[in-house]
Amino acid sequence: MSRGVIGWVKFKEELCNGFSVEPDVAEEFNKLSQTESVGELLVKFEELKAQMLMRNPNLSESHFLSSFVGALKEEIKYGVKLYKPTTLKLAVEQARL
Repeated sequence: MSRGVIGWVKFKEELCNGFSVEPDVAEEFNKLSQTESVGELLVKFEELKAQMLMRNPNLSESHFLSSFVGALKEEIKYGVKLYKPTTLKLAVEQARL
């Protein structure tokens, strides 16, 4: 019986899945919402974003942009949406104003 060779990305994904502390990072990421400052939301968002990308490196910028804007408090979210940011960086800048 020979062992197959897997790529680095698949190896990293399997390793992370095997040692994951969070049972469902995607669920936590999707439930994320702003309760304090934009800065505090951003810290948690970036932490979960990194974990999401480790599990699925093909997630798009638009996915994270939409998720970040959706997690903002309503009064901030509407201002950011009016600005129509095209990147996560622009959305964060607008949310901090």
